[in-house]
Amino acid sequence: MKILIDTEIWSFGFKRPVRDMFKSDDDYEVHLELHRKANRFLSEKLKKDIIFMSHHQLAEIWHVLTMRGKKISKETVYRIIQNIMKSKNIMLMDVTVGDIQESLFLSKDSGAHIWDFLVVIPCKDEIETIYTMDEHFKNKQFENCRD
Repeated sequence: MKILIDTEIWSFGFKRPVRDMFKSDDDYEVHLELHRKANRFLSEKLKKDIIFMSHHQLAEIWHVLTMRGKKISKETVYRIIQNIMKSKNIMLMDVTVGDIQESLFLSKDSGAHIWDFLVVIPCKDEIETIYTMDEHFKNKQFENCRD
């Protein structure tokens, strides 16, 4: 299957939660289970599906893993990004000026972040399914971003 996996799932899959970042044991356990599920999900999808990813999303993954929340060392994330780029199951898609223009228009009309559109628009003609945890993807503009 030809799929797109949103950045937040990549983040949950690679970032194992640290207990002292949470106010309660219950919050920690919830996030630990999310990490485990995302990690298993990514492992399964990388084995059997073709994953489309825009170059913008590759940069987003770098950012969320090295700069947001529990940070992973840049050396480790560099290796992760290199492995993603070398994977035979990942198809990297260029972001064109047309993709940016379409993303700007859709963001303006929908209120959803332009970043979300820049993840999807470059891949839209190739993918069958988008996997996400992001509420913005429920916006009708994502259903209609195919020609």
